[in-house]
Amino acid sequence: MALAVKRRTQGVRGYYHLWQREAAKRGGELDRSIGFDIVHHATFSAYWLPMGVAKIPKPLVVGPVAGGALTPSSLLQYLSARDLLADGLRSVMSHTLGALRRSGLQHRGAVVIAQEHETASLFRRGGRVPVIVHSNASEPWLPELSDIKEREGGLVFVGRLLSWKGTSLAIAALRCAETEATLTFIGDGRDRRRLERQADKLGLADRVIFTGPVSRDEALRRMRRAVALLFPSFHDSAAFCVSEALSMGTPVICLDHAGPGVLTRLWPGAPHAAVEVRSAAWVVSGLASAIDGFVRHPRPLSQGVQQARTSLAAVVGQAYERALS
Repeated sequence: MALAVKRRTQGVRGYYHLWQREAAKRGGELDRSIGFDIVHHATFSAYWLPMGVAKIPKPLVVGPVAGGALTPSSLLQYLSARDLLADGLRSVMSHTLGALRRSGLQHRGAVVIAQEHETASLFRRGGRVPVIVHSNASEPWLPELSDIKEREGGLVFVGRLLSWKGTSLAIAALRCAETEATLTFIGDGRDRRRLERQADKLGLADRVIFTGPVSRDEALRRMRRAVALLFPSFHDSAAFCVSEALSMGTPVICLDHAGPGVLTRLWPGAPHAAVEVRSAAWVVSGLASAIDGFVRHPRPLSQGVQQARTSLAAVVGQAYERALS
């Protein structure tokens, strides 16, 4: 029955709840026959969703999880009407269900791996939940791209075309930049028509390009050649395109908020510009300035894959040690 629910377009969340019930049942059976030392729950990112194995009476590790980073109020104007409504519902869920989940994990003495500082700060209030900040996007697999010898001078955005991904904000920043770079949107989504109209209204129709869906290999090749990845997402927790760009040495322009802000710190030597979130005008100006900087002074292509300074495996091992102690 659970798989039948999952196959429906909108059924993944329902499947997840059913699957967690089965995980709790099966996990309890295995614990009685094997005797676990520790249980580890990985979620659909949001920490306030059900956690089946939390019912097993053994030391608990949760994560990497997210859900504490919300859309900055100064940037709500860049959301579509649909995403503005969804964002409000998400905030309510995070506030209500999140409080209950945090209380339960505090009672369980869980160790939490948070993907963003905003989520970590929620658990650290009161000082009763050990938290490690790290991202599960820190170790991307990358193909060999040594045949690419030079950058092409344009910016790229990679991902679904949704307003909370900062797509409209990216076009606004491109308009305010002094250089006349192109911005290629790699991917598709319900906001494409809206973005096309915005680009046309701002006189950028010839500089904003939409490729539609492409293979991962093609997306990586375009990212490798780009002067920078422009990804001003509002609350992404594990932005794999950001870690992929940082790993291959492509400069990243993002907000110093949520998952991308954490990822730029895991590659401290990689070229990037993480813009502090203040007013909308401040953010647009900061993104535009970063665009101009990387367009005027393109970074040389890096040799080989750049590794994050800490691995997820090491962080999980650390969390296990804390939970057992």
